[in-house]
Amino acid sequence: MTGINMKLSAAIRRGARLVNRQGFHNYFHIGDESESCACAMGAAMLGALDLSAPNDEDTLHDFHLNGDRVFKSFWPGYWTEKRLRVDGLLDDLSDNFVSIHHAILYLNDEQCWSFDRIADWLEERGL
Repeated sequence: MTGINMKLSAAIRRGARLVNRQGFHNYFHIGDESESCACAMGAAMLGALDLSAPNDEDTLHDFHLNGDRVFKSFWPGYWTEKRLRVDGLLDDLSDNFVSIHHAILYLNDEQCWSFDRIADWLEERGL
């Protein structure tokens, strides 16, 4: 199963197998020796689209330009409307309800959770 019918947790797991390593603070990054990196959001997009990670600057630029649109089309509402209660997880936030998108960015970039740990967390919530 790919695309719009795929759960976010499954897309992250599939995408994780398509990159060399996990990245932070960008959907995608090309590391040393053209090593492909993706954050959990980038992995989700790769997994849903069943694509390899970008390995050149032009493709990387296209992915960055279209990344938000792809995520929003595959998982509508996860960007802003669908909100999760995250008591005790995001202690630095005054609001204990955050968008799924925000939670994933926080877990990936600030807490440095692995792809599997993020996917497990989402799966526990039916996502």
